[in-house]
Amino acid sequence: MKDIQVPLLSVGNWGGILLHLRGNVEGYMNAGSKKKYLRFITGRHDLPFYSPESVILQESFLNAFLKDEDREGWSTGEAPRVGLVLRKGDVGYNNPEAEKSYPVRYESDWPIPCTKYVKYYLTLTNGLSRDEPVSSGPSEILSYKALGTLNAPQSVQFSTERFEREVEFTGHFVAHLNISATRHQDDNRPQANLMDLDLFLTIRHVSKRGNEILYTGTVGDSVPVTKGWLRTSLRKTNPRDPKHQPWHPHREYLSTDSEMLTPGQVYEVDVEIWPSNVLVEEGARLVFEVSSGDTQGAGLFEHNSAADRPEMIFGGMNHIHFGNERVNWLMLPEIPKAVGSEDIRNYAKYLETPPAITIENGAVCRVCDYPPGYLTPMHRTVSLDYGVVLEGEIELVLDSGDTQHLYRGDTVVQRGTNHGWRNVTPDEVVDGKVVRKWARMFYVLQTSEPVVLENGESLEADEGGIDKGSH
Repeated sequence: MKDIQVPLLSVGNWGGILLHLRGNVEGYMNAGSKKKYLRFITGRHDLPFYSPESVILQESFLNAFLKDEDREGWSTGEAPRVGLVLRKGDVGYNNPEAEKSYPVRYESDWPIPCTKYVKYYLTLTNGLSRDEPVSSGPSEILSYKALGTLNAPQSVQFSTERFEREVEFTGHFVAHLNISATRHQDDNRPQANLMDLDLFLTIRHVSKRGNEILYTGTVGDSVPVTKGWLRTSLRKTNPRDPKHQPWHPHREYLSTDSEMLTPGQVYEVDVEIWPSNVLVEEGARLVFEVSSGDTQGAGLFEHNSAADRPEMIFGGMNHIHFGNERVNWLMLPEIPKAVGSEDIRNYAKYLETPPAITIENGAVCRVCDYPPGYLTPMHRTVSLDYGVVLEGEIELVLDSGDTQHLYRGDTVVQRGTNHGWRNVTPDEVVDGKVVRKWARMFYVLQTSEPVVLENGESLEADEGGIDKGSH
């Protein structure tokens, strides 16, 4: 995928947990494109792309690179690299109007840079605990039948305690399990006959009222938060590959990697669970489900072929092992909630790409240094501005020809004027030499409504050729 160099806009659907979503994320992370963007939406697989807002998104991206009409900053990198719909609350599923209530946020990259990966440990009492268990105890197991189906599921579930506050999980999920497979007691085949084991993992969101919160799947069906799968004979990972991360086990799925299971032997496996997003409400729980076949949320893609999962190889019992130095956990991508600074992540992109003179719906603080005698281009911003002279002397120049001389510590408050700034700091003589002096200004620019004149004319922004990189 590194050979892909063209501009890329990948749009993934949080509900597409059975087919496309993983490809959207992998494509974004591994493409070689310098201008690449990732967006996450909700709803059915098809309809969201025809909504007015989605059409505008696609058209603006294509116009930027095909027509050189770029109002969003796609071609310059000013557009946010990642945008995501946040699945907050229980709005039901297959209801596009209700899903419009989901908030939207933008990030500087994926995975989200501030992600905190938190392990929840599986317990013998079917819990998910933040406390790491004592692993030196006696070996014990939780068991469930192999070859479960959607109509006859076979699984074991683990639940967190009720969350004391709202918590967001957005990113990649991973499970680490110690598992084994054994044959039925009446199966008299020699133990030397090798087996296999399919792991079907599901994360579910249970509201504080006790009902599962379901989301819109590919065809409008109800789906849980996310799912993951692993055929244990293909458990081998490649830790040397750069794509291998603690939050993303990398497998190459080579035929030479396949290794069947010896009945009764315990194997440690890391299972990739597809990326997702969920805001767990206060009082709600997360449930982690381990099963041997499809469970609710399988959609159109069931795994019920006897040719693919023959009884003679998969039949029997599956086990999760605890104690005797064995620890099982589910790692979740928690997004820290910074009280009072929710907007910080929204502006993270400006650390990489300097913004324009002002930011829409936001504030900008700037320190500008002006060379001796320098006059800025005349310009107007749609903002309320505070300018403070930190060093030297500055002359405020208006398009009317009026000027105002400012000294160190003076403050100017203005809105909607067409103006420039001139450094009029007097030269100094030091040791018989003339030293020309720089000036320094501190600005706070808060976006505002345009100034409307009595004749109805609106004074729009005119940056006058100012290079944003120099400010």
